[in-house]
Order: sequence, then C-alpha cells, then structure tokens
Amino acid sequence: AYNDENSNYKPLPFDFSRASSATVINKDGLIEEVGSGQPRIDYKDDSNGALLLEPTRTNLITYSEDFSDSSWNVFRASINANSIISPDGTLNANKLNGSTDNNTHYIAPNISYSLGSYSASIFAKKGTLNFLYIWFTGAGNVFDEEKVWFDLENGTIGTIQSPIEASIEDYGNGWYRCAAKSTADVAANGRIAFGISNADNVSTFTGSESDNIYLWGAQSEQGSYPTSYIPTQGAAVTRLGEESNLSNINNLIGANQGSWFLDWDIANSDTRDNANIGFELSSDNNQDELNFSIGSDGNMRMFIRVNDTYSQKYTTTNKSGKWCLVWNTSSLKLFQDGLQVYSDEDVLVYSSYTTYDISANIQYKLNNTQLFNTALTDQEAIALTQ
Repeated sequence: AYNDENSNYKPLPFDFSRASSATVINKDGLIEEVGSGQPRIDYKDDSNGALLLEPTRTNLITYSEDFSDSSWNVFRASINANSIISPDGTLNANKLNGSTDNNTHYIAPNISYSLGSYSASIFAKKGTLNFLYIWFTGAGNVFDEEKVWFDLENGTIGTIQSPIEASIEDYGNGWYRCAAKSTADVAANGRIAFGISNADNVSTFTGSESDNIYLWGAQSEQGSYPTSYIPTQGAAVTRLGEESNLSNINNLIGANQGSWFLDWDIANSDTRDNANIGFELSSDNNQDELNFSIGSDGNMRMFIRVNDTYSQKYTTTNKSGKWCLVWNTSSLKLFQDGLQVYSDEDVLVYSSYTTYDISANIQYKLNNTQLFNTALTDQEAIALTQ
C-alpha cells in the first residue's frame, strides 16, 4: 500500500506483532534468531527475501542442541558436543558415534504426548556413515513402531514405513533438515528417536565407535508439518503466531472500487475447516470483508462478507501463486497466475474497507502485496499476476 507524500509514492509500513522470538534464514544462509516483535524476512531459496509467517508451535524437546544433556537417552552410542559448525554458523553441532554392539544406535528424549499429529525434525550431516533414521518408537504405545531413513550423501529420502510422511531440505554445507510426521494414538509418555545407520532400511547392525554422523537442532512439535526451528536450552519453548495489519486503508482504496494483489507461497497447512489463510480486508465493524481460507478438503477458498453474511465465491486446489482481486460496487473479478479465474457482474461488494490484516494460521511466505485505489483493467490484472 502506498502513500502520496510530497508527490512521491512511498510504501506504508505495516504494524507487526509476535510476542516471542523466532528463527529465520538470513542473507548468508544461516539460521538466525530474531527478537520478539521483529518480522522475519526469510532468504531460504530466495535471494529477494520474503515475509515468513507461521502459527503458534512448541518445541517439546528441552535441549534442542546439547545432546549430551541428561534429558537425552543415549542407546549404544556416544555424543561428542561442539564437534562441527552447525547451520547457525557456530561450533555447536554434535557428533553421534556408534558402538560395537549388533543392535540399534540412537538417541531419544522422553516426551509427554497428547492425541494427534506430531512432526519430528533434526538437522543432520553425513560423517563416516551416510544414513540417519527417525524412529517413532512403541514406547508407551504412543506410536506404532515406524521408521524413515534419510540419505545424507545424496539428500534424499529412503525407505518410509507407513503411515509416516517425510521431507528433507538442503541447508547448505552438507546439512539437511530431515523431518517426519506420525500420529500419537494415546496420550502418554513416548519416544521419538534419531539413529545412525550404515544403509537404507537398516537400523540394527554391528557398528564401531568410529561410525558417526553429525546432528543439531532437534524439534518435536504437535502438528502435521514441521515449522521453523525453535531453539531450546532447558525447557520446552513456544514460538507464538504472527500478525501484521495496516489500519485506515479506506483512503488507499477508491470509494466505489479497488484492487488487491497478493503473491504468496503456502508451504504447509493443517486440514482445518475454514482456517483463515491470513489475508483479509475488513470494515471497522468487522461485518464486511474479503478474505481467503483453507477448507477441510485442503482447497483454497475466496469469501466475501456483506452485512455480516458470508458467501463463498471461488475455490481451487492451487493455493500458491500470484492473485489479484478487482472489484467495484456491483462486480467482482479474480485473477490467478495470469488468468481470469472468476467473475461476478451482479454482486454487492462493500467499498469502505478500513483494515488490512495478515495473520498466520498456516505456514507461508508473503513475497509481495499491493493495494490500488482503482479497479485494474483485465489486461493490467493479467500482466500483474503473470
């Protein structure tokens, strides 16, 4: 949104809130912690940077970096702390060594779980061995004894035992963030383990004390996908959800028309009925708005609300991309990635929106957003969204 000041149009700053610290990937490609209330401009795979917004999540692992702490159970293995440079650029990563036993070799914290989906993640780098596995163990009958293997030589996922879902991300310098999701069947103390292996789909083998991989930044969080790293040093830590807003936008939008451009990348979302994606234009009485939401089927929906009555106008399976919503008092058009995907020439649209809210109920990056005080032509909207 822009303000005409001294005949020069300047971007208007949004208010931002997050009542906790959080981490982000900086321009050097390193994980960096930012303080409470500071927006996160993330440069992971994007040299231009994008505003990263995420929901509230808690890292249940109390020592996410120091695996030599007594809160970690070490089985037929040993830990050498501060052995190598970690993804945050400091000498604080651990080396997990095996043993001569013909058995599993792993570390695991004991955690109290509730019913529902959980995501476990850790940063790993190959040592003398190339394979890490994440194991949702049967301890406490919380999980159903399933594993997934990660190839740290090639940055790929190996064998996945159902019903696990897994991902691997390259963080540079040989480091990968390995993540897996499963479901807690009962509420009890359980265990998610991180182990070393000498091959895919192998967890039991005769090792040696020279067998090793490097580990750092462990996380266990309730939810169906991993969020950004939450460091802990003795207790579980919660990163709170983020919100940004711009008030008094009625002078930025025409009295009877306007256009709203969004360029976002939705990384992950939990399946929730009508979970607000975080973009909303609203009136001062909150009875009139334009917004986007995720339905229980995972599809994107565009809603309009007039006189406190909602009406769904558009739905799509394509959730990321460039979007432009163009309206006047009797018509509404939506453009997506260079195409007009919706048009209604007989619709009542409220024209005096006063607030632009951006909140994080899902995980996404906002690359660009603009407000116009006129209804863009079809050609302009198509060009803007290409």
